[in-house]
Amino acid sequence: MVEIAKQLHASSNTPQEENLCREHEEKLKLFCEDDQRPICVVCSMSRDQKPHTVLPISEAAQEYKDKLYSQMEHLKKELKDLQEWVEEEGRKASELEKHFLQKWIGDT
Repeated sequence: MVEIAKQLHASSNTPQEENLCREHEEKLKLFCEDDQRPICVVCSMSRDQKPHTVLPISEAAQEYKDKLYSQMEHLKKELKDLQEWVEEEGRKASELEKHFLQKWIGDT
């Protein structure tokens, strides 16, 4: 997903010559979701592309940005939960260590 976002970002911010279809020398204005690549309008009309899902490149870029943001939020929550778990386990370990030290000192 990150690679697709990079590709979409690069195709929307590259110099005009590099933002052209190699086959038709037309601007890459669309994104083929099936092939996961930017395409030109002429490519979108080809027989191979007809059954494919094609979106304006800006719409596809926003969709992938939203998906990435959603995944990041989910991962941030997981990280926070894991950090809380580690802290809790650390507290438990300290309490056990203190308990065993007190018992050991008391037994000697």
